[in-house]
Amino acid sequence: MFIANVLIYAQMEAFFYDYIYKYLNPETLGGLAVIVVLSIWGLVWKSLAFWKSARNNERSWFIAFIVLQTAGILEILYLFKFSKDKLTLEKVQSNIKSYKIEDPRKLLKK
Repeated sequence: MFIANVLIYAQMEAFFYDYIYKYLNPETLGGLAVIVVLSIWGLVWKSLAFWKSARNNERSWFIAFIVLQTAGILEILYLFKFSKDKLTLEKVQSNIKSYKIEDPRKLLKK
């Protein structure tokens, strides 16, 4: 029984090592892309939650966002569940649709 558990543990360890090495290694293009995407994901949610908690004068949430690093989970919960002015998917979609991106060539001419 002990030997079987050791073998299973060794196989799991090898699987996780291979997975991390292939997909989360910053020396590979895929690993770098995963890290960049996760960083942008966290930055977007953190920024929205910071902005909204400051506007609503909710200092305890603002401090919690600074202290706790949760990959955006705490920020998403605040925005959609605990905020005084709750965010909805409809609001997110309408904000995305209303955002206009200017032609970069026009910006260069200014």
